[in-house]
Amino acid sequence: MNVYSKNGVVYTLRFGEVVYGSGLAVSAGTDEDSDKSKSGSAQNRYLFITTSFDESAFPEPPAPKNKEFQKKPDSLWTDQDRENKKIYEKHSAWASKVSKGKEKSKELNARYADWYYVISDDSFRKLRQPRSKLIVKK
Repeated sequence: MNVYSKNGVVYTLRFGEVVYGSGLAVSAGTDEDSDKSKSGSAQNRYLFITTSFDESAFPEPPAPKNKEFQKKPDSLWTDQDRENKKIYEKHSAWASKVSKGKEKSKELNARYADWYYVISDDSFRKLRQPRSKLIVKK
């Protein structure tokens, strides 16, 4: 499952096999519940999380034709210099968003990618909706 965020980070949730058990038997991998039958134990799922950055979420605005305005005092700017400054500011804001999004994705991968998680079957069912709930007749 892919989850898209406003900041361009895409979370990829990969659900694994069903895990039976509860407590440390599931979270730490101990064998405390190994003798219980599968029908009597809690049903859980493995979950792996990775992230990436979707650059297409932020289309690149045009870059300024020149940056000569940076070398001049404001009082000597021409109309073209003022226009280039506006374009430069928009392009700089875009570059900042992209940079922050890539950095956030990198941080999240460092946090999540080396681990797996065990979630309850109830949580899994809330995340993974059946086809009947996703498709609506016109």
